[in-house]
Amino acid sequence: SMGMFGYGDGGGGCTFDMVEKVRRFQKIPGLPTVKMAQAEDFFREAEKGADALPVWDGEMYYENHRGTFTSQAFVKKNNRKGEYMLRNAEMVSLIADIYDKERIEKLWKILLTNQFHDILPGTSIQEVFENTREEYALLNKEGNGIIDSAVSILSKNAATGKNSIVVWNFLPFANTAVVKASVPAGVWSVKDNGGKIQTCFVKDGVAEFVAENVPAMGYKVFTLSEEKTETENIKAGKDFLENKFVRAEFDDDGRLTAFVNKKLGRNILRGKGNLLSISHDKPIHESAWNLENDYKMKMWYLDKADSVELIEATPVKAVIRTVHTFNKSVITQDITLTAEAETLIFDTTVDWHETEKVLKAEFPLDIRSRTATYEIAHGALERPTYANNSYEKAMFECCAHKWADLSQGDMGVSVINDCKYGYDIDGNVMRITLMRAPILPDATADKGISTFRYGIYAHGSRWSDGNTVKEAFKENIPLKAVYVEEGSADRSEYSFIKTSDDRIMIDAVKPAQDGNGVIIRVYETNAHSGEVTLTLCDKEFTVTECDLMETDKEVVFVNEDSFTFPIKPFEVKSFRINVK
Repeated sequence: SMGMFGYGDGGGGCTFDMVEKVRRFQKIPGLPTVKMAQAEDFFREAEKGADALPVWDGEMYYENHRGTFTSQAFVKKNNRKGEYMLRNAEMVSLIADIYDKERIEKLWKILLTNQFHDILPGTSIQEVFENTREEYALLNKEGNGIIDSAVSILSKNAATGKNSIVVWNFLPFANTAVVKASVPAGVWSVKDNGGKIQTCFVKDGVAEFVAENVPAMGYKVFTLSEEKTETENIKAGKDFLENKFVRAEFDDDGRLTAFVNKKLGRNILRGKGNLLSISHDKPIHESAWNLENDYKMKMWYLDKADSVELIEATPVKAVIRTVHTFNKSVITQDITLTAEAETLIFDTTVDWHETEKVLKAEFPLDIRSRTATYEIAHGALERPTYANNSYEKAMFECCAHKWADLSQGDMGVSVINDCKYGYDIDGNVMRITLMRAPILPDATADKGISTFRYGIYAHGSRWSDGNTVKEAFKENIPLKAVYVEEGSADRSEYSFIKTSDDRIMIDAVKPAQDGNGVIIRVYETNAHSGEVTLTLCDKEFTVTECDLMETDKEVVFVNEDSFTFPIKPFEVKSFRINVK
């Protein structure tokens, strides 16, 4: 075995005492042989007997530091938003031919610096996070500025006439979702390129409308109209929200009593959903790091709402607002259903003034499954929902990225989010961890205003066939709309990159680090195998498969404007594109 040593956890070298202990261990009879060497020496020796070593297939769950999934909510939010913002910034600035390598690399370094092992987990001192806030402000300003500049240039070239709205989709599958754009006076509706009036609501110079079927990795042009229309796409009241896909029902305190996906024809809840709870969160030590299982021993359910009201009901969306108070904290939720959505969104603002407390939202489901699935980077993994042994008992809090899912053979439910990472799924009860309030090493952690969104999505079959991945990406990489006063383009929609399989995520489109061509990185999202074809907007190019370090591996055959490759479940593949 190998043990690493050194002073502290910041890369400090060995001390005199450490060297002396090694020298003494070498002279004590009966102890294993101890010597100082390089890690390379250890692995070279271990490799000789590698075939005889046991293999652990699966997650090596770390039975500690579960609080780091949630501590310092602003860091978690800015990290998630920053990752996708820079992905989009690289992509659109490259397409717009304004890519600035030095500027974008500076922003990546800001983001990556704040992924340091005590910043991203939320376990640094107060002064560190004061600096982090300033760096995130710069990151967001610069990153969104790059996107806005690139999209503005591209939209002016894409608009087809006077008073157009160009809607951009940065996802590798077609997307239908609600967008907003400022419009001139006299506009009352929006039409697509076929003259179809979109579900729309205009107020105070802002058009909010459902942009239908915006093509993958591209744009669609919509035109403004003075024609007035009246549509009823959403039914809403203080106790229900309904569109053509789902119906949600609520009690007098805003708790979800039923959530019905009309394709399934059944309520997926077994009890009250979106039930907020606050628990004592006093770990034995290192409060920012640790969440102990005993937090459930003292818990308050927020059963009574201060107020529940329907604050918005338009053809585009309906919103029920609930307000809950606990001590000095206020939790405001805008429960939102849009016209074409299958996900019910809880748009949440928390004015948080707690100390050593944890806030969760709970959904008891009418589902029986011994495992739940959690999204991780470039894939997903299953974890038990029952504690049959000490190893499973330790998994009372688990990390996930954009979604977690509980499915049985015929249906499932996913809880998706835009910036949260902590979940616990016990039997049929799904909980998402929303806020903590640790006191060490930062006594001010998470105090003040936090905003975030999460939602519930019911589907047929299991998550991998139920569009869970798509719904989560739609929440995290939304459509972007730009008003253009006048344009003269001859096509009203376009895709810069097309995939033959919408289970493939395009993770990056960026110039190669060595300046030799463009790198396109993809991965498989739904645990499927098969062949995938990518079609590009150019017709004269070569393709070379490479690794994550952008080292070339092999040439890929190109068929006019496309190339095809095999892919395995959750596999990541990178390709170097050189335009002739």
